[in-house]
Amino acid sequence: ARKAAKQNLDNSALKAVASEMRSYVALAAATNGIMKGESREFAYAPTKDSYYVALGDSSTTSQFASNAYGRKLVKELNLDNKKNYTNEGIAGLRINDLMYILDETYETDAYGQAEFSGKADRIRENLIAKIEKADLITVGFSNNTLLEIAIEQMIRAFGGKETYAVDWSRYLKEDMAVQVEAMMADIETTMAETTAGMSGSGINMANIGPAARAAIESYLYNYMGFYMDYQKTLNKITEINPDAKVVLIGIPNAFDGTTIVMGEKELPLGEYMGMLTNLMNLQQKGYATMTGKATYVDAPDVEVTSAAYAGDIDMMTFVSQLMIKGIDTLAPSTNGHTYIKDQIMAAMNV
Repeated sequence: ARKAAKQNLDNSALKAVASEMRSYVALAAATNGIMKGESREFAYAPTKDSYYVALGDSSTTSQFASNAYGRKLVKELNLDNKKNYTNEGIAGLRINDLMYILDETYETDAYGQAEFSGKADRIRENLIAKIEKADLITVGFSNNTLLEIAIEQMIRAFGGKETYAVDWSRYLKEDMAVQVEAMMADIETTMAETTAGMSGSGINMANIGPAARAAIESYLYNYMGFYMDYQKTLNKITEINPDAKVVLIGIPNAFDGTTIVMGEKELPLGEYMGMLTNLMNLQQKGYATMTGKATYVDAPDVEVTSAAYAGDIDMMTFVSQLMIKGIDTLAPSTNGHTYIKDQIMAAMNV
């Protein structure tokens, strides 16, 4: 009976979260039938006075500025990368952090306060001025930032350190928030029980339950942040500059094909991440379709810098790799940035 009650709690919590998304997803899907959707063409006529602003996270910045898809796009359009272009991507930036930077009245969460409270005030005026000047704006976010924060939370929990506070009531009704918190506590207990007796090099196995909870909870919480704050952030950008061409770049599934092996059990991580990635892209394409304020460009096949997490991978190896290498290996490679540039150019009716 206890097991059945716990299962019912998990199911009701998941249904509660899903209900928050259902109306938007259904409308977007009905409007433009998408999961892995095609790009739509848009007209852009660059001139000597054009100004292109690239917004996003580490997938926008690139390890080397010359490799960034924005820089490659400027070259393809025969524009000057100093006069006609600025890359305003910020590593670790979430969509709601961008909202916080653009709108000083926006109340951010614990992570936003810790990471961007000082930066936001310093760069707000300058970034808004650049957006106002632009005739082309790309918005490129990825799963990497959400994963990076989740990994940071996991590492802190493994070390017994305090993690960033997660406030589900920020995005969910009170009863839903309570149910999701209970589900997260159950994940912590279940993971501790599942891994009992396992060993991992350099890993404090006593903290694996809290670490698993911290990572999963952080990712899902920030995913909800993407869902809840995406539209208002894009509305803010188009409010600042209603005339610029705004291009929303699709998010690839960095764990496509990855399966985590736990003894005799398998976790099809790539499939789960694929579903969440599809929903994030649905959010973007739905916004573009329903508002007419932007164009969605699909980019599902971005090459990453390393295939360290491809295929079947033992859970302890997976965790160790994440703790040592982080998500740098999941960033777009030089070829990946060229591919994104080509996807934009293919949709751009120059």
